[in-house]
Amino acid sequence: MASPLKNVVIVGAGGNLGSHVLKAFLSSKAFNISALTRESSTSTFPDGLQVIKSDYSHDSLVSAFKGQDAVISIVGNAGLAFQQKLIDAAVDAGVKRFIPSEFGNNTADDRVRALAPLLDGKKANVDYLKERQDRLTWTALITGPFFDAGVKNGFLGFNLQSHEATIYDDGTNPASVTTLAQIGRALVAVLQNPEVTQNQYVYVESFTITQKQILGALEKATGKDWKVTDIALKPVIEESTERLKGGDFTAVRVLLLAAGLARFPDGPYGDWSRVPGGSWNERLGLEKENFDEVVGSLVN
Repeated sequence: MASPLKNVVIVGAGGNLGSHVLKAFLSSKAFNISALTRESSTSTFPDGLQVIKSDYSHDSLVSAFKGQDAVISIVGNAGLAFQQKLIDAAVDAGVKRFIPSEFGNNTADDRVRALAPLLDGKKANVDYLKERQDRLTWTALITGPFFDAGVKNGFLGFNLQSHEATIYDDGTNPASVTTLAQIGRALVAVLQNPEVTQNQYVYVESFTITQKQILGALEKATGKDWKVTDIALKPVIEESTERLKGGDFTAVRVLLLAAGLARFPDGPYGDWSRVPGGSWNERLGLEKENFDEVVGSLVN
């Protein structure tokens, strides 16, 4: 049965994640897709895609959202607070579903937000949606770290150029991670299953792995023994927390990583087998990816 959420506008479709999300929706051929951009934007999009320009005033946003069934927000951290303006416009325009910019750590978990307070802004947007869910439904998609991007840019502790790895604690803590392409497919699946995903935190993954497993796969794929540096995470967390309190926002990176990969006495925070209801992959008909194949694609 076709989804009642047929007309979909993506805010932030020109970004790194946004381009993968846009590709997934265009490939599905199940939706009428458009992209919302600022009037000053220089982003380019595939031929034939409807691009809606806006000055991001309330009236302009309402006009842009008229006739849309769903709004997907993929704004970056700098735009998180602005999402409440998007939500207000979506309500006034009669939009049925709003998907806020989550796509990362489990912001529904108080422990995660205590570790990385930057995530409070994401939780505030979901709370804002909950207050309006009699007029606008929502879905918060939680994906864990972006696996392919996190390996390429070193976020997950691996340097593809120097073949060096930073392993936190013993590297055996399981974490659910998702590739950029899989996030796009997950969003398609969310809107194709509107009733079960309505007003829900939805947890998806490409696979659940440990740092040690990533290291082994990278050594196999590169045919090299990697230099490994072992680091105890607790003092790094403590030091980064103090830096963040002092206004050093570069400390956020390790706190976000810890929230996804670290071992704590009360269990790992980023393993979707431990969240209420577990992973949604099977319910959404979303297949997990082949771990070795994904790793191989990153080094070739």
